[in-house]
Amino acid sequence: MQNLVKFYLMKVLYFINYQIDMKKTFCIILSLGMVFTAFGQNQKKNLGKPNSPEVTDGSPFMSADGNQIYYRKSATASGTDYKPYVTTRQADNTWSEGQLIKEWDEQGYDGVCYVYADGNAMILPKNGTGKEGGFSKMYRTANGWSKAERLEFESLPFDKWFAQGCSLTPDGKVMIMANNMVMYVSYLKDGHIWTKPELLSDLDTPGNEYTPIFSSDYKTLYFSSDGRSDKIGDNDIYKTYPLDHTYTKWAVPQNLGPTVNTPAFDNYFSVSAKGDFAIMYSRGEGNGDIFIMPLIEENRPDPVVLLSGRVIDASTNQTLAAKIYYENLTDRVAFGEGMANPTDGKYNIVFPYGKKYGFRAELEGYYAISDNIDLTQSTGQYQEIQKDIKMYPITKGQTIVLNNLFFDFGKSELLPASYPELERLIEVLQSDKSIKIMIAGHTDDKGADALNLTLSQNRANAVVKYLVEKGINASRLSAKGFGKSKPIVANDSDTNRQQNRRVEFNVL
Repeated sequence: MQNLVKFYLMKVLYFINYQIDMKKTFCIILSLGMVFTAFGQNQKKNLGKPNSPEVTDGSPFMSADGNQIYYRKSATASGTDYKPYVTTRQADNTWSEGQLIKEWDEQGYDGVCYVYADGNAMILPKNGTGKEGGFSKMYRTANGWSKAERLEFESLPFDKWFAQGCSLTPDGKVMIMANNMVMYVSYLKDGHIWTKPELLSDLDTPGNEYTPIFSSDYKTLYFSSDGRSDKIGDNDIYKTYPLDHTYTKWAVPQNLGPTVNTPAFDNYFSVSAKGDFAIMYSRGEGNGDIFIMPLIEENRPDPVVLLSGRVIDASTNQTLAAKIYYENLTDRVAFGEGMANPTDGKYNIVFPYGKKYGFRAELEGYYAISDNIDLTQSTGQYQEIQKDIKMYPITKGQTIVLNNLFFDFGKSELLPASYPELERLIEVLQSDKSIKIMIAGHTDDKGADALNLTLSQNRANAVVKYLVEKGINASRLSAKGFGKSKPIVANDSDTNRQQNRRVEFNVL
């Protein structure tokens, strides 16, 4: 707390050195008010159980839901023989004793750079004497963690790896890395190789830059630096955001101030998707510990939506370890991918506001079930939404709802946002020429029966027409409208009526 008092009292003394007039007196009073306000806001706490006063604990990274922290612990106070651990938030908001992650330890990894939003994949660093170091990816399996897969780059602008962290945008397509105390950007190409890292000159200083970590809003980047003139201590935490889609131009970094930074060495600043609290490493106490703190409003990222649920076999109610894909339906572009937990089927996706998104689960033997979430209108608040994804095996008699088909109210013309859903149906029909289906249209109970019957038939016809135009033989397709006659839930709310307004297909 001493650095906090020092920071604001220096402001007060600055004003007192000048001739006192009413305007400057007001500034002094304002600064004193800031001191007391900051005292109330600075609630940084030692994480507790995972930390050990006898050794060094560091390199923390928090999961998007804020319930796990991955970190490393050394066997000695001098910081040698690091090993990887994970701690879990308890019901009383304390943290469990750290659990050794044996798969990482056995493969020579002692920490984590980045945890994917779904919690089922990690990027880990490995330093080398030459370019053979770098980053690797591990996946969660039913029995633990997979063998590490080294990330490949087209080429490298540096002679050796000395990694001080990396982070990905939540869609997994852009990487910001720190190597040899300098930050770079790289882009995922063709889904498996990273482009040559490009120096981020806007963020470079004569000093050192470390541990870049993206927040869940796809744009706020936190990092540590000792090369900026406004620093409070040894290394301070800063935030910035990209000025264009290339992630090469950045806003002037802002120091997070004394509610976060100490006179000591601070780095690895990681924020929950909700944005209400953060963790960090600091040498402000002992040999170096992990700290947790609430965030004042000005240090928070923009609000996002955390979508989560389970992937389930609709026939057996068993959970499934399916791949999860999501896309921007507004612009019709792929947005990212993840996976459901192989042991319990749980998934997490983080979405920023401003677009309409589609998401789907894919698994061999099942139809790729899609759903959507409309975030075109921002609430300005963080949200958590629960949606289970039910998957259906492609068998005779099976009825599957095409969730991501869109029509204007009272009309039967397919909107462009429907095309990705229909393209996936076409892939299924092309993969097995024996499949025949009936497209069924349904409405809710609003409006005249005859009009609803006609509308449902016309919408089913529109889907068949699209499939035929894309090369599916018309003899394999039929269309029927049922109007309001077959609701799947009671027509007693707008939400339920939306479910009843649907197009589905039945495997004949």
